[in-house]
Amino acid sequence: MKNVWILVLIMFPSLASAHPGHSEFGFISGVVHPFTGIDHVAAMIGVGLVSSLFFGRESAMKWRLLGTLTVSLVMGAVLAAVGVNIPMFESLIALSVVATGVMLSFGTSGRTVNKGLAYLLGSFSLFHGYVHILEVPSLQSLEVYTLGFVAASAALYIAGFAIGAKVETLNLKKRAFLYSGSMYLAMTAMFLV
Repeated sequence: MKNVWILVLIMFPSLASAHPGHSEFGFISGVVHPFTGIDHVAAMIGVGLVSSLFFGRESAMKWRLLGTLTVSLVMGAVLAAVGVNIPMFESLIALSVVATGVMLSFGTSGRTVNKGLAYLLGSFSLFHGYVHILEVPSLQSLEVYTLGFVAASAALYIAGFAIGAKVETLNLKKRAFLYSGSMYLAMTAMFLV
């Protein structure tokens, strides 16, 4: 229980600020930011679920997919930082959640996802990295902020992978595909409203 309170305090650093008004977008802000958007949390956990449920026995695949995800996040951040305009990036972010739901739904019928599609899913993180930089009001500590949101995103991926691994050990894989795929597709409908 003590660890939960420490995590809560870390996630709300402004509560401990003795002198408010010195907002700098550093590492902690970068770590907290991915947790403020359900689309980002869902996408990162979803890539971990896809990795675990489809490729759980292939140890190297989970690390390659994590590498794809993190490199794509950084590439998106760099594109935003240098001023590249990506039209309809919000729609592309929603598409990443749709793609996650569709891939997870494949598992319900026993179908599989090839590695190329899984890498494509991981590369959708480019748009997430892009929008994270656009949402920073100033570019003061851009590198440190980016490091924070990449670390948090990697943690979400690993959480998704761990959830998938636990589901596998409990022999609930088919249900996991059904429920998670349905949840992701329902979430997409929520984004469209």
